[in-house]
Amino acid sequence: MPAPLPHKEPRELDYALGDSVAALTGEDAADYALFLTSRAYIESSGLFLTKLMVSVATGGNYLPPSANFRGTMVSLVDLESGEIVWLGTTLQGDPREADQAGDIMERVFEQSPLD
Repeated sequence: MPAPLPHKEPRELDYALGDSVAALTGEDAADYALFLTSRAYIESSGLFLTKLMVSVATGGNYLPPSANFRGTMVSLVDLESGEIVWLGTTLQGDPREADQAGDIMERVFEQSPLD
C-alpha cells in the first residue's frame, strides 16, 4: 500500500498529469512511470566567504541570503489515469558526489511502495 501523498490530508487536492500519459505505455503496456527531478543550487566557497565578509563589515547586522538549495523528488504516476500515486522527497545531499547521490536515493525511496 503506497504511503499517503503529503498534499492529500489537509487539502484533498488531486495531482495528475492527465490522460495523455497513457501514450507513455508504449508496446510494453507499463502500468506506472517513475519521474525523478533533482535540483541543486550550490554556492561556491568564494561566494560564501564574500557574504561572510559583508556580514563582518556590517557588524553582523546583515548576512546576505543564501542561494543554496538541494532537492530531489520522485513521482510514481499511474499511466492509465495520470494520477500521481506516490511522492518521495528529500532536501539533503549533494547530487554531484557519488556517495551522497546514493544516500539521496535511499532517503527518497525509504517509504516507497516499490519493493
